[in-house]
Amino acid sequence: HYNISKESSADENELSVQFKAGVILGIIYGLASAATHQGFYLERWTKVTNVMIYKEPGNYNLEKLRVIHLFEADLNLMVGILFGRRAMYHAKDNDLIHKGQGGRIGGECADVVLTKVLHITMAHLTKTPLGNFESHAASCFDRIVMRVAFLVFKAHGAPDKPLQMSEAALYNAIHGIRTGYG
Repeated sequence: HYNISKESSADENELSVQFKAGVILGIIYGLASAATHQGFYLERWTKVTNVMIYKEPGNYNLEKLRVIHLFEADLNLMVGILFGRRAMYHAKDNDLIHKGQGGRIGGECADVVLTKVLHITMAHLTKTPLGNFESHAASCFDRIVMRVAFLVFKAHGAPDKPLQMSEAALYNAIHGIRTGYG
């Protein structure tokens, strides 16, 4: 809680940059907290800029362009915290993540590689037929069907209001494209 009224003894020029940054962050936190607790979104969160970059320099084919969706920074931060960090800790605390899953808390990236090598080697040595399916979303987050993702979050106990906020913001999103030419 900050007192920056005219009656304050501190002159506006005397307020430190850190104090001003703290006030701004406090306001952003208040908006984010209210939005996630009440299930609403801010109108500015619906304006998404899509930037297209080359996968292969000079190749304009659609499948050779990478689309990056740029959301408002505070919405992006909230979604990362709510559906990334908190969801991962919730899944770990409730034993919802398979022990062989990569990227889990307390796991090492080498664990995934070692598990895969051991799995393939065991099948080879025992002459057991092996089919391998890797269901990861690396570099494919833009292809995830958000309605399905929200249903999965709901099934794993995510609160309704943050889901409503995110879903409404994405449903009402207006996309614009930015290129090197404007």
